[in-house]
Amino acid sequence: MDVLEMILGIVLVILGLAITLLVMMQEGKSAGLSGSISGMADSYWGKNKARSMEGALQKATTWLVVVFFVVCLLLNSSIFNKTAGADTGNTGTVETTTAAAAETTTEAAAEATTEAE
Repeated sequence: MDVLEMILGIVLVILGLAITLLVMMQEGKSAGLSGSISGMADSYWGKNKARSMEGALQKATTWLVVVFFVVCLLLNSSIFNKTAGADTGNTGTVETTTAAAAETTTEAAAEATTEAE
């Protein structure tokens, strides 16, 4: 599963870069607002925006974001999560270490008391 996880990680990075480039290639929405106020919304460009380069960029961005989200969910799922459902057994080690440290401290205190007397 490590190879698949690495491949999906590389795909995620490539998708992130592609989304960034597509968003930067799109023109701002403020141009559309000023055009609609001045009456330019009924122009050929306003009616056929979905067929233009801007419409294609919007569709491509939408699809890439959906794929990016799915890849993120796959990478975060329990398929790759190595600790999900696995008992690590570290709690016994921590308790044993704490108990051993407490015993050592108690023994050292008892020795110091014995030596002081």
